[in-house]
Amino acid sequence: SYDIEQAHVTALMPTCFAVSMVAMAIPGSLFIERFGLRRSFIFGWLGICVCTCAQVVCTSFLQLLLLHSAIGVCKCFAGDVAFIAFINAWFHEQTSSAIAICFAAVGAGAATWTLLAARLASDFGWRAALAAVAAVQCTVALPLAALCVRDPPPSRLVRQPSRVARPSAR
Repeated sequence: SYDIEQAHVTALMPTCFAVSMVAMAIPGSLFIERFGLRRSFIFGWLGICVCTCAQVVCTSFLQLLLLHSAIGVCKCFAGDVAFIAFINAWFHEQTSSAIAICFAAVGAGAATWTLLAARLASDFGWRAALAAVAAVQCTVALPLAALCVRDPPPSRLVRQPSRVARPSAR
């Protein structure tokens, strides 16, 4: 609807998202270290929801790109790094399995949601599809970020450093 070739949209949208994620990866992890997972999840998901809602009413392609870049920045606060830190804090035993199961569930959900969003976009337009994304994110992600990220349960086991990490006794 902006009179821009589809190839430009297809190339620029993920590029802006990825570049902003790369630029903010380390500052995002420092934010998590300084302010904790709860604030990071709330800040990140609130930003993602606001930017996704704002994308629905964009009046130019540049605005759409800037908002998509801002979503990439917000993913540094509520994305993979924060999620892995959360899993490590909550699942002291079999952490790798918990991370793998959760990422598999996220992947399955994303595959299903992508098909639904594509159907919405083809039937009602891209703004309707983005509005549905915003609605789902606001009704699911924000309450989970605010309510479910509390102090982790106390660990029943104390992790011992690996043999590789121990200094030699010479």
